Amino acid sequence: MIKFPVKFNNLIDALSEFSGVGKRTATKMALQLFKDSEMAKRLELSIKEVSEYIKTCPECGNMSEADLCNICMDNKRDRRIICIVETVDDLINIENSGSFNGIYLVLGTHLSPLEGIGTDKLFVKPLIEKLKKGLIDEILIATNPDTNGENTALYIKELAKNYDVNITRIAYGISFGVSLSYVNKTTLGRAIEGRRKF
Repeated sequence: MIKFPVKFNNLIDALSEFSGVGKRTATKMALQLFKDSEMAKRLELSIKEVSEYIKTCPECGNMSEADLCNICMDNKRDRRIICIVETVDDLINIENSGSFNGIYLVLGTHLSPLEGIGTDKLFVKPLIEKLKKGLIDEILIATNPDTNGENTALYIKELAKNYDVNITRIAYGISFGVSLSYVNKTTLGRAIEGRRKF
């Protein structure tokens, strides 16, 4: 077995931390970066720019270059409907389905007692503020259709129970246990259009 230099191994280890990237793929990526110094420089610059200029929107948890993200700044959005998702990746998938024109709240994670993820880790403060001000008519819960997603959905429902708001859940056209990241936009669009009372 070939022994790479320590710094090269460090790069492989860093790349293999990406979801879905194993050691073999990480090694191929590292070799390509070693071979193509221009690509390595572009990647380095891009990572630096994301780290310095992209931040979390304080209103919804989406990524943004400005004070608010482009969705929160869009006046054509129906601000009376808020879609609750676990991650920015889920938000992107719903946006790409073209089926939702409200606003979002990205929780940042899901409830998982086994992983030590409690309610204090969920980004819910903006939702609570909107509910207290009576700014929301409907909460569409679009957490993943698995145990953690269901527990998170029940928590959101509990948060909103004392407010005059309709709570809906995306329909189960999506198989239980499948991450929204892997659902095609047609299926996701139908699930949103067929949402049900929760």
